[in-house]
Amino acid sequence: MIRSNAIPVKIRNIVLAFSCIGIAGCLGMLIPQVRLELIVFGETIVRRALNRDVWHQHLQLMAVEGFLLFGFVLFCVFIRSNAIPAKIRNAVLAFSCIGIAGCLGMLIPQVRLELIVFGESVVRRALNKDVWNLQLQLMAVEGFLLFGFMLFRSKKFSDLFFRFGKKYAYPIEVFLACIFLLETIILAAVNQSLWMDEVFSLATIRLPWQEVIRMQIADVHPPFYFIVLKLCADIFGDNIFTMKMVSVLPSILTLISVTIFLNKECSPKNGCFFLLCCIASESVIYYSVEIRMYSWAFFFVTMTAISAWYIIKNGGGGGGIFAAFRGFAEGAAYTHIYAGLTAGIGYLLLLGYTLKYDRKKLIKIVTLAPLAVLFYLPWLFIIIASFIRVATNDLWIPPITLKTIAEYGLFIFNAGDFFMTLFFLLLFLTVLVFFFKKAKTKIEYFAFAGFSCIILLAGLGIAVSFAIRPVLINRYLFPACGLVWLFFAIVGGSLQNRKAVFVTVLLLILSGSTFLTSLFQERKQNSDFTQFYHYLKDEIRPQDIFIYSPESGHLQGISAFLFPGHTQLYKRNSTVFYDSFMSAVDTTLVDYADLSRFYGSRAWIFVSYKDEETFIPPESVAEFRGDFGWFFYQFKLYYTESLSNLEIIP
Repeated sequence: MIRSNAIPVKIRNIVLAFSCIGIAGCLGMLIPQVRLELIVFGETIVRRALNRDVWHQHLQLMAVEGFLLFGFVLFCVFIRSNAIPAKIRNAVLAFSCIGIAGCLGMLIPQVRLELIVFGESVVRRALNKDVWNLQLQLMAVEGFLLFGFMLFRSKKFSDLFFRFGKKYAYPIEVFLACIFLLETIILAAVNQSLWMDEVFSLATIRLPWQEVIRMQIADVHPPFYFIVLKLCADIFGDNIFTMKMVSVLPSILTLISVTIFLNKECSPKNGCFFLLCCIASESVIYYSVEIRMYSWAFFFVTMTAISAWYIIKNGGGGGGIFAAFRGFAEGAAYTHIYAGLTAGIGYLLLLGYTLKYDRKKLIKIVTLAPLAVLFYLPWLFIIIASFIRVATNDLWIPPITLKTIAEYGLFIFNAGDFFMTLFFLLLFLTVLVFFFKKAKTKIEYFAFAGFSCIILLAGLGIAVSFAIRPVLINRYLFPACGLVWLFFAIVGGSLQNRKAVFVTVLLLILSGSTFLTSLFQERKQNSDFTQFYHYLKDEIRPQDIFIYSPESGHLQGISAFLFPGHTQLYKRNSTVFYDSFMSAVDTTLVDYADLSRFYGSRAWIFVSYKDEETFIPPESVAEFRGDFGWFFYQFKLYYTESLSNLEIIP
């Protein structure tokens, strides 16, 4: 895309200077001695000693600044642009791509890690620590070199890429859908770790049917997902992989349905864009393998939007499309409260469109609301009671701040790494700007209305959080994320040849980055989780008791699920919901006040890092067994042979 004659001399000079940084960056990745010398260089500047060969961010930045200064000096003294042949200049421009990758590799540990995982997948061998192997370094740099040359080959590469995509559009869509399915299967298979919400799902399906409904009435989530999960568990068994595949199913259905819809209403290019967005989104990947209801809510909300389009386009035909719209909206509401709210916002937008542009079907649109309320009536009173309970009691959701609001956006465009997430966000904003400048068709405006649903949903949640109490966290926005990628696919698909190719290449890069990051995280979480599980499983005895520090929170429920039958001492939190959960995992919960009843018993003590200052037992009476943790759980584990000498102050 870059020709030397088309670039102003000043810009070309700056790029040439940056290529010097690039070479230094690659050398810094490849040669440990260079990294060591850069550290010494930074140490000299800040006048302090380092006692180990490790990169500090401050020194990294100073080292790069030094290379930047060196590059400009070198260029000014020895290089004049007119003295450099065009071929060499173009080669240097291509190498500047590698340079940027090299600098990122030095500055950002996650980038190095992703390159390691990439190399690992190529050479088909496992790495057991975060180290740079020379062979993998060379392969990673060769990959960036190849990408750099392809990216800078302007028209020929773009035209070839576009013709290939147009000719094989349908096989490419099938291939991308298979890639998504394969990724989710791999991620579901490599990670057996659990967090509290997943434990709650698994514990629920072990209860009798009437208890399942009773627990959902006591909780805040509607029952649809848990009914589906229990049915699947009764048929196929309740092992973790099978239960994760229950969440994969609706994501696959969403991808297939939306792709067919876009092929029919737009073009296969739009379908490919949607598939790539879903593969690139870590949120979609993550919630597709979590044992929770979010992927089902994602499916119902997206299908509600597609149904709304056909109501707009042809008035719903004989009424079947109205039934589909109402059915998917009801499914959303019976799956997650925020999914139901998203469907409700979509209905209001559809009603507004009908009032302004198409009053012929106003009666049909208006009658959708009372019918929806009628079918939702069995659960509506429970939702109202839950809202009153939340409004009058403390909820675990933290207060809304500017930081949390910013995190909502980062959550939607999460691509596994902070910088990749920003990159994804900027790519979306580019498509959004294109929409405001070039949008012409009805389906593009429809797509924007769908995208606005998530904005209105977040605004509603933030307003209620400020007015009453916090009720919104980022994952509650996930059911509406399908509308974001639908907008991206419809508007982005309007881009012409070279722009579309450029966006496609960037989405491919993001997709690879997201999968590699997710794979690393899932494997790490699984490793940390299994280390704890197998250690405690081998050490505990049937009569051992578990004691938890006040901030241990979820650890109590997770341990009760993993090791049922043990008495647990914790702050008593007696509710219908909690008592049902403990009954499901065959665990007795005892308050701290009754500690003396268990004097003489063997005990395992879980101390959250938050309680280190106040809850650490004396070494004379409790033996430290190690630090454990996965996800956001970090804790110290202690053991005592006899509880009689242990004093705990909650």
